[in-house]
Amino acid sequence: MRLPVCYGLHRRHACEDRFAARRILANRALTAAGISLCALLVTGETVADGKFNPAGRPVHVQGVFARPVGQIGVNASSSSASTTVEWTSCTGASDCILSFDYFVDSEPGYDQLRLWLDAEASPRFSVSGYGRGHKTLTIPLGTHTVRFEYFKDGSLSAGADTAWVDNVTAYDSKGRRHLSFCDDVWSKPTAPWGWTSTGYASGWVVVELPPDRAVERPASQYHQPGSTSYIMRTITVPAGSSQKLSFEYFLDSEPNDALRVYMNGVLKWQMSGREKHGVAEVPLPAGTYGLQFAYEKNATVDAGLDLATVDNIRIIDKVRAVLLSDFAGLTPLSTRIPNWLTSSTYPWTIRGKAPHISVLDPGFTGASVAIDGSVTNTGEYGTSVTAAALPRYTERPAVQPAPSTGVSVDDSTKLSMFADGGNGNLHLVMLRQPWTDALGGEVGTVTVYVDARRDATLAESGCPDSPVLPGPEDRRFSLAYNIPSGGATAQLTGGVFKGTCSATSPWEGTSAADTWAFAGAAREDIYERTVTIELRLALKASSQTISEPFTSKLFGLGINLWSPTGPSPRVITTSLVGEHFPYLTGQAPDNANVRTWETIMLGPAGIADAPLDGCCTSQPVK
Repeated sequence: MRLPVCYGLHRRHACEDRFAARRILANRALTAAGISLCALLVTGETVADGKFNPAGRPVHVQGVFARPVGQIGVNASSSSASTTVEWTSCTGASDCILSFDYFVDSEPGYDQLRLWLDAEASPRFSVSGYGRGHKTLTIPLGTHTVRFEYFKDGSLSAGADTAWVDNVTAYDSKGRRHLSFCDDVWSKPTAPWGWTSTGYASGWVVVELPPDRAVERPASQYHQPGSTSYIMRTITVPAGSSQKLSFEYFLDSEPNDALRVYMNGVLKWQMSGREKHGVAEVPLPAGTYGLQFAYEKNATVDAGLDLATVDNIRIIDKVRAVLLSDFAGLTPLSTRIPNWLTSSTYPWTIRGKAPHISVLDPGFTGASVAIDGSVTNTGEYGTSVTAAALPRYTERPAVQPAPSTGVSVDDSTKLSMFADGGNGNLHLVMLRQPWTDALGGEVGTVTVYVDARRDATLAESGCPDSPVLPGPEDRRFSLAYNIPSGGATAQLTGGVFKGTCSATSPWEGTSAADTWAFAGAAREDIYERTVTIELRLALKASSQTISEPFTSKLFGLGINLWSPTGPSPRVITTSLVGEHFPYLTGQAPDNANVRTWETIMLGPAGIADAPLDGCCTSQPVK
């Protein structure tokens, strides 16, 4: 199976392929930015969480593509997953690339995660031991078989004896065109659609991991001079062994506030300063120790997020790593940390991790942009902007995967974002398929949430009673559109609301002084087979001269798009169809929880260099 080239914001740049059948399908699809490789069509059965999944109704999981469980501890074994991808245009030497997130925990040097291209004699990428990251490889022009393999040699196993990949993406000079987010599957996961699994235990499968978590200093310690918080436990290193303590950390503090590690009260490691992150190792001689992680503040001055987090605490010897705590699946903001004691005055808490931080260039100039629901005639947003799909997360219509000779229909709305730093605006463009073949009859509601003080949210220092509630600096935009039958231009109603820090009534209306201006439009183009929704949001109150997000270089963003029917092939449903951003949180943006919104970083440097929500290594963070 070959995957089509899909890219661009404009319909006329949407999908190209030399097969006529694919061109016909592309004319129906809407600016397909990629194909989900995890859409399986099977009969109803019980899924991993024990719930029954009726036929034709998908399940949303936090999925990754992994070696089979049955391969654990089986020496001299190999399992694989492969697919075929066509790179059609490589203008420059590095224009055609393949990227993916990976995780491996295996016997160092021997049991390996490998990536093979075609029948080459050596893998393009291999890794063993314990590690995670984001890998980018240059791929030659043409059609290639991409194969991931977990290989075990003839003796020994170490660590969790596992490997997985996620967010597999292929690019060429025409932009992003192939996405594999293993988060929407049709039933109990096996191999994603479009992939072939082979080898031991029938090869690789989609698996659901528990939600990723870390631990952090408590929100109550924020800007508390002379304060100390900690977690501690007892560990034993056998006589005659040589081991190390390994852990991931993130720290953002002033130089005299520090994250410290103590053994039996003796300082063994410390870090302080702005945006510090990484993996630390501390030698462990034989003996029994009281292990303590502490965040200690001096009596004066605060800086940055005033925050420390720790994750993936392990004990490592020469050939294996033993996990002490990764905190996966625990309840965010809870002080109940299994197997650890915590300080009573300032107890450490569980930190929920966002999947990733998005980066936007704040230099887009929107002076020529007209908010009119049309983006295809003037080139006002450029001609090669990549748009990403908004996955459906509830009541998804039963869109079937195509047969093996065709391609999958991607009916999701496409989203493009542009940050206009000069005017303090955010532009959002959403393109979706019409629900009907006739002109008009299109209705829907777009709700956009903006967290202007994302630095305070990340520091758990927002609303006093609960840091997850929207505060006075946060805004909710609502735009309802109705394109009458036979018409092309929408009738619009909308409003702007601000947060209240109240769990019972999270939002209230805005006055003229604190309203954030916004303009919206929706229009259908029957020839292009698109409904275009345009929004321009001013990320500041009308009484302000400076936009806080463009000063701090951070803001939070959540988008909900609701419509009452489904696309072609139409499935009659009385429920609303929903799509959302962020893409990978596993849930829609919550009306009363700012941490469920995506973190957006403006510009190429700053907090996104240390993905704080992931604490503390680069992608992936699952």
